[in-house]
Amino acid sequence: MKARRIVAIAAAGAVAAGGAGAAIAAVSKDSPKKAEQELLDNAAKRLDVTPQKLRDALSAAQERSA
Repeated sequence: MKARRIVAIAAAGAVAAGGAGAAIAAVSKDSPKKAEQELLDNAAKRLDVTPQKLRDALSAAQERSA
């Protein structure tokens, strides 16, 4: 159940991250890749998971919805 909750939160975060990442990249001097990583790091910290686990959960959610 906890894993399902994390995936659901991560999927919602992915949608927000996509828009926020683009907005950050548009106004930031940083590369889009760096802005994306900073966003993932921040979200992972808030969810109390590692950035890699968050990235894995987002990838799994994306594969399931394809």
